[in-house]
Parts: sequence; structure tokens; C-alpha cells
Amino acid sequence: MGPALRMSTEFIAGVIVGGGIGWFLDKWFETMPLFLIVFLGLGTAAGVVNIIRAANALSTNAGADKGNDQGLAAREDVRRKLWQHKMDRTAVFRSIRCINSKSPPWFL
Repeated sequence: MGPALRMSTEFIAGVIVGGGIGWFLDKWFETMPLFLIVFLGLGTAAGVVNIIRAANALSTNAGADKGNDQGLAAREDVRRKLWQHKMDRTAVFRSIRCINSKSPPWFL
């Protein structure tokens, strides 16, 4: 789902949920416009907060995708360490196989 569609969906969902809660409470307490208006406002505020959070996360991720960024360097460092760990583990298994089979290492 694209970021714009996600943000608009979260905003609309906040307004609808707030309006639904307000309408339900108004029907229950028979105070028709009071809770509807209050919870519609709260739903709108929740939707705006969700949009701000999503936009901040989107801008943070966009900054991490740039070429010489530390986020990219950190990911490459993790990949390198994982690869090195795999290679170390493979070398250990090869040496154990070599010891157990009594064959020279170039036949592995």
C-alpha cells in the first residue's frame, strides 16, 4: 500500500471510528449532538496524529536510503558480519569433516 493511501486511510478511519463512538454514546445517553461532536473532533485529532507519525517515519526512511548514509553503512556492516559468520562456520565444519574423513582439505 502506498504511503499516501495509507495516510488517508488512517485519517478517514480515525474520523469514522470517532464519529461511530460518538453516535453510539449519543444514542445510549440520548444527548444527540454532544458526544458526536466531541468524538468526531477526537477522531479527527487522532487521524492527524497518525498522519504526522507516518510522515515522520517516511521522511526518516527516505533519509536512510541515501547513498552515503550511516543507515546504509550499518546494514552493509551487518551483512558483512553475517557473511563472515557463515564463512567461519563453514570453515569449522569443513575442518571437522576433514579430520573425520582423513582426506586432504583440497578434496572438500
